[in-house]
Amino acid sequence: TSTIFIFQEEYSMLNYSSNIKSRSLLKSNNKENQQTDQIEIKAKSCNTLDDGIKDAIKTATRKNRSKQKINETDISKVVRFVSKQISASIELSSENKLAISSLYFVMTWFTDVLLYVPYLLIFSDVPGAGKSTFIEVAENLVYNPKTLSSFTRASLNIEASNNECTFLLDESDNAPLNQRDMMAILNSGNNRRAGGSLRAAKDEHGNYTKSIKTHAFGPKIIAGLNKDYPNTHIDRCLAVKIEVAKSHQYLDVYQRPAPKSYSKFHVFMKKFAEANKGKLLEILHKDICPSHEVFKNRSSDKFKPLFALIELSEDEKFKRIWRNRVIKYATSGEYKDKYQSLSDRFAETVENLLKEAKIQGEYVTTKELCDLLNAQPAEFKKEFANGFDFTGRKISCLLKPLDIRPTKFPPSNHRGYRVEDFS
Repeated sequence: TSTIFIFQEEYSMLNYSSNIKSRSLLKSNNKENQQTDQIEIKAKSCNTLDDGIKDAIKTATRKNRSKQKINETDISKVVRFVSKQISASIELSSENKLAISSLYFVMTWFTDVLLYVPYLLIFSDVPGAGKSTFIEVAENLVYNPKTLSSFTRASLNIEASNNECTFLLDESDNAPLNQRDMMAILNSGNNRRAGGSLRAAKDEHGNYTKSIKTHAFGPKIIAGLNKDYPNTHIDRCLAVKIEVAKSHQYLDVYQRPAPKSYSKFHVFMKKFAEANKGKLLEILHKDICPSHEVFKNRSSDKFKPLFALIELSEDEKFKRIWRNRVIKYATSGEYKDKYQSLSDRFAETVENLLKEAKIQGEYVTTKELCDLLNAQPAEFKKEFANGFDFTGRKISCLLKPLDIRPTKFPPSNHRGYRVEDFS
């Protein structure tokens, strides 16, 4: 009996000691992974622990896992800083538009390693939405900004050829973007390998006997009202539509705070870009765009620099969140339905007017359509006909880009349009 008593006492002491060890492990807050693994092994091997102690050990294990350490000079911190500066002055309607704008601002510092740069189009339906304010913010955050409200083909070529810069083109709705020479420059200015412009130059005697090849390659932020921009120009843009903020409070120029000094930011970005250009170039040569059909055409070239900047970060959470924001922007109406040309708006307005007038029949004559449009307010004529009355030729020119053409219809052979063509 004494022998049995001794064994029972030793057995109880062993159980007591095992409980003490397990509870002492709970109280330890060591963050090393080796001791964390030992805690998990002890929890599995000790049968005397109840469920509450096991759950406590698992909780302690999760707390002891080492967090990802992010470098202070990681690009995630740079992008978030830029995003904060934009949102402090401009209220965009979604985080996706803010992500596109922030990444584009940072992209301008890496232009010399890019072969293709998209343009950023900032537009609104009404004045006073904040387009010019957006340009003012961009002046402080992009690389070597050149702000222009009026420009010509020669001025763009000369300025871009002398030094790499970021053009901030304000009041673009009044710029001659539809001119052939200007369209040729903008259509080739986003591709480094595209052809440039050849212009005459003077020799030492003052005679135009020489020629100079110039190229307007580089990022461009274009701001203006929602007007009839060329389709080839829109195809090269990442568009961000700005609406008047609900919490808009206008401050005149004398009430606004003095602009901040971003000289330290510029010095930092030059060093940061120089140190990371090689790594970014390696990422650009990889297949990093998502497998969505949106990124299988020219859109892949437009979005790839943004995806490459995201991949440059070591912060996995930042990469996941900001990559999803760019994908949502590209696959949603914010990108696809970003812009409505003058012809599109005119056809949509005519469709609504025909429904309001309750015009019966399959056709509407050109005379009936002119009378209906000329009866509209002066603002309508100013928007679509430069303030003049509508004529058959003017209506035909507005509808020609949509392939809506007048035709003769029986039995009177009067010229007009099919009503269904406007829907």
